Amino acid sequence: MLVTIIQAHHTDLLGRDVNPHHYSVGSLRSVPQPIWMAVADVCENYKLVDIADRWGVGIYLGAEHDVLKRLICCAIAAGLRADDDVIVRVLLNRPWLDMALVWRQISMAPAAEFVTLPRDFDINFGVDVVTLGALRRADAAITDAAERFRPWLWLERNARTVCCEDVPTYSEEVVAKIRASQLHGDRDNGTCPRWLYDRLARTVNWREDRVLDCACGVGVGTAILSAAGVNVRGCDIDRAAVRQARKAHPRVTYDVQNAQALDYPDGEFGTVVCLDTIEHVDDVAASLASIRRVLRPCGRLIVEVPLLRRRPIGVPVVSSHLREYESGDAVADLLRANGFRPEWGRGPVGMLGHGVARGLLVPADEAREAVVIFAQRTPEAP
Repeated sequence: MLVTIIQAHHTDLLGRDVNPHHYSVGSLRSVPQPIWMAVADVCENYKLVDIADRWGVGIYLGAEHDVLKRLICCAIAAGLRADDDVIVRVLLNRPWLDMALVWRQISMAPAAEFVTLPRDFDINFGVDVVTLGALRRADAAITDAAERFRPWLWLERNARTVCCEDVPTYSEEVVAKIRASQLHGDRDNGTCPRWLYDRLARTVNWREDRVLDCACGVGVGTAILSAAGVNVRGCDIDRAAVRQARKAHPRVTYDVQNAQALDYPDGEFGTVVCLDTIEHVDDVAASLASIRRVLRPCGRLIVEVPLLRRRPIGVPVVSSHLREYESGDAVADLLRANGFRPEWGRGPVGMLGHGVARGLLVPADEAREAVVIFAQRTPEAP
């Protein structure tokens, strides 16, 4: 038996837009099997009940943070029972699914318990195909909360996994259509910096540093660091975002600042955190020079940067990304050229490594979506 399960959250919605073709459900209707949505049972998500009814799909409301348990319970609610029953799992905000690829993935199960895609392919154009039995084994084995929220790497390493190597590449016309639609871009870039702030807060030795969270947006990450006892302030160029941050987190200091021309005193900070930022700025060299100036000698920079997936389109899907990087080595070279000594692939924080794959930290050579690099300010100017 086969069922499609769409992981959905109210933040996936495009305002009041409920056109199914602006979401993954529009494409998945071509699969002649039941479609269900697995939704966290929180009040903000109750609007999805009416939307599911309008779309003619089932809905299961379950554990907010335990995605593994939620998927299993949703599969059972949809009628699956046997270990070799197959689940096609995807997120709601994936409107550009390649259904020919999806069918190729489905055809590989249940001989394979988990069907994944190549590391250089943007998984947002495909799905995860997994058997109920593999999810049950993961449920019994995984105790870490982060892995239960994102069990895909565990499945890749421990289930009978096959990688679907027959993946597409798209023409320039298709790429232009995807980027112009605004349906795929900024909705989700895969890096999930909120969880990364939480991990950094718990694992980095902050050394009594004064810390700057550069380009902090609405300040959620800054607040996470502050709550962990870090002496941190945030800054962002967007005045509205800074106003929202100040209102939401009144005990934290937020400033309106341009990352390309920070006006803090020289050597003001021991650490600058800069996550999901340099891909957006017009002048990367100016931003790194500005950050270097406000760091004390031998101060450190923590950056997170998205990787460019070579297939299927080979350019950033996120419309606000002016650039993405082909490898962590490319980012490390950029930092070296601008007066930093990167600790690429080693890391002083007790993490597994400096790669990000499926929303979890992994060894550097397993990175899929992004890299996280610690770099020390060099004494000599670049």
